Amino acid sequence: MSVGGLRLSCGLGVHSARLVRLTWRWKGESTMTVDLKKLAESQQEWAVGVRRELHACPELRWEEGETLRIIRAYVDGIVAAAAVPWVVQVRELRGGLVVDITVDPTLERRLFRADVDALPIPEETGLPF
Repeated sequence: MSVGGLRLSCGLGVHSARLVRLTWRWKGESTMTVDLKKLAESQQEWAVGVRRELHACPELRWEEGETLRIIRAYVDGIVAAAAVPWVVQVRELRGGLVVDITVDPTLERRLFRADVDALPIPEETGLPF
């Protein structure tokens, strides 16, 4: 499978039909093989923290200023830390961000979308998020 210039070859786990290993190649050169479960587990604390941070500031549609500021800060940090030869452009739009990652301009584009608005419902569990 090819996604934006990355040549992906995937293996299936012996004990389940879930994807557990991923190898990607950058223009034919093998760059890394990862165990997706271990990778996800290593990022779980960070991902849960981001989710809780975002859930702590629910904003209505077209009023997502703080939410977009948080997301933009994370995107900028990830892009700055990435050691890949990709071109990344971030554009702010009313109510959203467009993060355009060009890995290989000759390949098809892919779009991933997520809503960022939320209803400000009082938390009744006592949790801060």
